[in-house]
Amino acid sequence: MLIEHKSLHASGLMNRTNSLQHITIDQFGPQNPDDIPWLDHVWRVGWDLPDGVIHPQQTLPFPSCHIVFDANRGAALHGCSSKRFDYDVSGHSVVLGLRLPPAAQSAFTDTDPRQLVDSSIPIEQVFSAQTVEKLPEISATTRPDIPTISEILRVLDAVAHPLSQAAQNVQSLIKRVQMSPDLWRMTDLEQASDLSERQLQRLFATHLGLSPKWVIDRFRMHDALDALEEGTNVDLADLAARLGFTDQAHFSNRFKAMTGAAPGVYLRRNR
Repeated sequence: MLIEHKSLHASGLMNRTNSLQHITIDQFGPQNPDDIPWLDHVWRVGWDLPDGVIHPQQTLPFPSCHIVFDANRGAALHGCSSKRFDYDVSGHSVVLGLRLPPAAQSAFTDTDPRQLVDSSIPIEQVFSAQTVEKLPEISATTRPDIPTISEILRVLDAVAHPLSQAAQNVQSLIKRVQMSPDLWRMTDLEQASDLSERQLQRLFATHLGLSPKWVIDRFRMHDALDALEEGTNVDLADLAARLGFTDQAHFSNRFKAMTGAAPGVYLRRNR
């Protein structure tokens, strides 16, 4: 499998201009995605901050699990994050992450994804000791290069299970939500999938751990973040309408619930 450097897609990364002054982010992926069906992409975050400087990094993660190799905190399988993910960056270190497609954690574990939400499992409890021993060590002083990333993927691919049809269906539906800028409501997803609301809820709960309504809202918040990061003269009422909210107040409440700040406050912070 051939791994290559990919262009950065930063949806979900909050306070981007300030963040990218403190951290570096690289993304990698296979030249042929069909080679590794359980992988979305690989991300690498590094930093080198002066003593005493702490950067509170905040993210609204994509709705999927990650296998994370953290030089300071160890390696683990992280479930979906239902809330904002916060990480205090300090000193010198690196974190390597493998973002799995939605529902693809089933390639490695039969743990109920609802139990994984906002939680993690040490990698030693996910893979056999023989598999863990074969994985390259990630240190704070050395950035994992493409050969190292390729070796990690080779080791994990050897033990990955095929994804079920149901898991693949969840992936397709989430892709539909992500790529459809006007899919804002459960009724829209019901029509697109030919499934009832109850069937969708059961499918997503069983294979993702979160509800389809939550997924729709998360992508709307990603779109909102993109708009607020890209411009200083954002008409918030117009943005709320474009994202399908009934009014600006409803949009502001949802945005604040997910990010911790109202849209106007967030926009002023990023000017």
